[in-house]
Amino acid sequence: MATHGFDTPEQAAMAEWDGCPEAQAHVLRIERCSDPDLSRFGNTVRAVARAGSGSSSEKARREEARATVAAYHQEQLRGLLEHVRDGFDRLDSGDLDAFELDDLIHHYKQATKRLWVFCEAGGGNWTSTAAALADMRARGVERDWWAETGGRGRRS
Repeated sequence: MATHGFDTPEQAAMAEWDGCPEAQAHVLRIERCSDPDLSRFGNTVRAVARAGSGSSSEKARREEARATVAAYHQEQLRGLLEHVRDGFDRLDSGDLDAFELDDLIHHYKQATKRLWVFCEAGGGNWTSTAAALADMRARGVERDWWAETGGRGRRS
């Protein structure tokens, strides 16, 4: 995390909370994150929620949003994996060589990275991502993660 002129990542994170009283009302403190699963993604600080912050209906709304985003993420991953399955079928039939399959797998990885960024865009704020999904669906917009990510082209 860039500290943008602050002495510590914690100070930088607290500065990001300025101007957002709703979020501040639920945050007890910002602390350094020692969870290796989070810090490997660049999250060196985390917000610690106040005890009893948020109502049970708010918690239920967040859990429902998280389930919605998780279901969408899984559905989209399955669709992207179909491209990989097709690639292996095409390799077996001789329509694709090993380099082309490698490019296809790279394309898959790039597409899944974009999908992950979208699904995690709220940094755990599942309600904003679920709202974006609801808006997309209401407008009849369906993102094509495969088409949005171009392949590398053939290598020699």
